[in-house]
Amino acid sequence: MFLFSRIMKAEDETIVILVLGGAPKSGGKAVEKFRAQLLGSNALRQSSEAMASSSMSCELDSGALIFVPPHLYIRTMDVLRANSLADRRWMIVVESKDEHIIHSELARLPFKKRPKIRNQRWVLYLI
Repeated sequence: MFLFSRIMKAEDETIVILVLGGAPKSGGKAVEKFRAQLLGSNALRQSSEAMASSSMSCELDSGALIFVPPHLYIRTMDVLRANSLADRRWMIVVESKDEHIIHSELARLPFKKRPKIRNQRWVLYLI
């Protein structure tokens, strides 16, 4: 698995796309454990509840997670599909203001057993 981050700007809001890879000593379970941790995170609850109230799921069919405001969901998904990113399983899509939550949740896992995120970034502008 490879890792990278992408950023896209939408209506003065920035959406960060993080692609994860397995940890060296995880036995392939680090990403699944981390996904479950994010789904149960109190810090992301407001985002996931807002999406649920708009009949949107924070889990994509591919297994990726998305935590964006409902008014940005469709446009974000359009950009993901247009760039062949919607089918990636180990991906987290989050508002930049909430990216620190992802990193805080990662820090709760032992270093050698946590998924990794690289610092490569690309910017996509929604028009």
